[in-house]
Amino acid sequence: MSAKVKTHDQRKKAHRPKGPWLNRVFIGMLTFCFGLLTFIFEGFVLRDIETIRQPDWETYRSQRSDQSLSELQVRSSELGRQLADLDRQIKRQEAEQRVLQDGSRNLQETMRQLVELQRLSIQKEVAMSEGDQANLSTALNQFLETQTRYQSFNKQLQDQHETKRLAEDEKRSVDDQVQQATAPIRREYDQEIRQFFMRLALYQL
Repeated sequence: MSAKVKTHDQRKKAHRPKGPWLNRVFIGMLTFCFGLLTFIFEGFVLRDIETIRQPDWETYRSQRSDQSLSELQVRSSELGRQLADLDRQIKRQEAEQRVLQDGSRNLQETMRQLVELQRLSIQKEVAMSEGDQANLSTALNQFLETQTRYQSFNKQLQDQHETKRLAEDEKRSVDDQVQQATAPIRREYDQEIRQFFMRLALYQL
């Protein structure tokens, strides 16, 4: 009899509702809201992680550069600007030289025509007009002046090319020294970057 009563009580407990339906709905809503808030919070956290900036190479290098390395970098920049300025000067000089060369060719053609006219005049035993003689004299003077200017431009170009060559040699030497001095800093920076991405991956987990 006692066993039957216990079995009956157990069945009643099994079928007894765990709580009013309103409580169950409330608990379900709380669970849903908690999950939603957790999802939103994770989104904020992931966005914040993505905004973390990796170490900047230029900043990292400047912070770890000594005085001698900084001076080498400054000198390399100065030489770079000097070379750029020399390139502009050389291009300008070459353009002006081409203009002079074209003018010289035109003067040569004018002189050739006037000389041919003078030759014909001599053959025909006819004197050249004063105008033709003046034109020939003017063309000759202009040609000689143009040739002098052309030679001067040529000398300037030679000097500028030599200055450029010396500057390029010095810049290569300075850049090699900068590269050698920067190599250990670069290795440290690469290690720092690897650690940064490892931390970032751990945060995202």
